[in-house]
Amino acid sequence: MSLHCKAALSYIEFSTLSISNEDLSTFQFLLSRSLKVQQISFCIPNLTDTELTHLDWTGRGLTSIDLSGCRGVTDIGITHLVTECRGLTTIDLRECDVTDHVLTILADHCPHLTSVDINQCEKITDTGLVRLAKGCTKLTSINIAYCWLITDTGLTQLAERCSALSSIVLSGCIGITDIGLTHLAEKCKDLTSIDLSACSQITDAHLTCMIYRALTSIDLSYIQNITDTGLAHLALIRGLTSVNLSSCESITDVGLAHLAGGCKGLTSIDLTECENLTDTGLEHLANGCSGLTSIIVTFCECITDAGMAHLAERCKDLTSLDLRYCSVTDTGLEHLAKGCRGLTSIDLSNCYCITDAGLAHLAEGCKDLTSLNLRYCSVTDTGLAHLAEGCRGLTLIRR
Repeated sequence: MSLHCKAALSYIEFSTLSISNEDLSTFQFLLSRSLKVQQISFCIPNLTDTELTHLDWTGRGLTSIDLSGCRGVTDIGITHLVTECRGLTTIDLRECDVTDHVLTILADHCPHLTSVDINQCEKITDTGLVRLAKGCTKLTSINIAYCWLITDTGLTQLAERCSALSSIVLSGCIGITDIGLTHLAEKCKDLTSIDLSACSQITDAHLTCMIYRALTSIDLSYIQNITDTGLAHLALIRGLTSVNLSSCESITDVGLAHLAGGCKGLTSIDLTECENLTDTGLEHLANGCSGLTSIIVTFCECITDAGMAHLAERCKDLTSLDLRYCSVTDTGLEHLAKGCRGLTSIDLSNCYCITDAGLAHLAEGCKDLTSLNLRYCSVTDTGLAHLAEGCRGLTLIRR
């Protein structure tokens, strides 16, 4: 058993692979002696209702509890906990074996909740989500990723009742369509972050209703229906700083031109497996979004040294660059070494044309490197010696 306590026992992390009666007694002792405990995290994969119901939560000032990954915890254990801890503002039930009943209990007993995580609680339906929305109207953050049974009905009621939402994760919610997201856009004006990854029914049409949103971060990865037309609408959200378009296979250089023309404050973009992108797309990004600090173009095989030249010329603040499976050579690394001297992390795995000469360029120009992936590159100990000499801060090299 491992116990981590902070700030006069205001926070307890209870970590063990298997829990014993002795462990429970120790934990109960801490609870009974520490009236100021506000946050508890259980890192116990085999925790069950039996353990939770044996603990006395009465009179505790708990505001936050993390039961993520406790797959043996069901409605019974959560009900016992929640009915005695009515001051909760944050609860993480990720992967717990709970149903709509738990959301009803939360709605009835925890009206001050601001953050709820029910990621991969696959038994949750619209009924539970609607009940939660009615009872917990102060919610600002919710994660309902991979709750397969959630549809537009539940999302619409959530948006109607919880208009203060600033962050929502809907990843893998295949029952959500443009209709539900339209309601979300209309009601939740303060939303700054939304994750729609793998929401397979979302189309370009949804992005047209997001023009007036205060979004700074959006994840559209693995949505095959998103095209350049959608990015033209997305570009109207001027405050975006982070965009994930991983595996949006219909995106082309034209879409990046739209995005770069409108979202000039972008600092992070993921373009993994956007196989239609070329160096021209990177040129658009570099010209329009010169403040980029992180770019991922993994599996974009049409990205070459010319793209690196564009980044080196304009994106002087780059710190992280993922070029796995790109067609970049030592020449591309020379461009980066001259123009992007602040790089701290580069992934070059499966860039087969990278040799010791390219590493010499990095060692000369990118002295702040701390992480470098060279798997399946054509490098030898000579190149590594260059790095050891020039990049003294390197702590992680994969080869």
